Amino acid sequence: MYFTKTRELNKYEKMMKRTPDIGSKRAEEEMPSCTKCLNKNLPIIRCRNCRCRNIATRAWNTGRTTKEWLERGLTQITYVPFAERLKSVLASFNGNRRYFHNWHELAFKSAVNHYSLRDDQVGKLASVYALSIQPELMKKVYVLSDRIIPFNAKLTFKEKKTLEFANQLLDPKAKLQLGWVSNDLMFSEAEFICLCNAILIRDYGMAVIRERLEPGRQYIRIPC
Repeated sequence: MYFTKTRELNKYEKMMKRTPDIGSKRAEEEMPSCTKCLNKNLPIIRCRNCRCRNIATRAWNTGRTTKEWLERGLTQITYVPFAERLKSVLASFNGNRRYFHNWHELAFKSAVNHYSLRDDQVGKLASVYALSIQPELMKKVYVLSDRIIPFNAKLTFKEKKTLEFANQLLDPKAKLQLGWVSNDLMFSEAEFICLCNAILIRDYGMAVIRERLEPGRQYIRIPC
């Protein structure tokens, strides 16, 4: 071809052979940081779809409240019962709810230390976060590398459904079954928000529940 005659024009031939849009996805996956990424000005959901390795860093830099995370991270879920309940929660909720209660935070951090979980183990972190909403449940299960198993057969129906959901969260690419999570008779609004946080942890990492206060910005702290 004509463009191959000179090294300077050879880049145009490569552009002609490239599959449309492959450049931006490759840039996200291979870039050491977000500063030179072709998608740095696009919504963070693009990074999530590409499973970019820098997504946790980019999410951390946003400094969003819990409500903002819910709005931007979960509104693409099309399962009707879940979408309707999320819409209802967003209409009446504002600010942050990073943990269900003080003992939820203590139980989660204790489990992270006990299992020596790293920030890149997003599936396990999300599962443990969901389980620790019910501290008694944490005492009845053991977290393995690929699943969570109960060693106490005396589980309530709610604990069984929470355990099922936690096992789904272990795989970052698995499709979640959100039927019982969407049931307001099973999980209260505060528990629902925390289970949503667990989904966001699986997709975006620990940035979801880490506080990063920015000067001049109003943050509303909801008491547990």
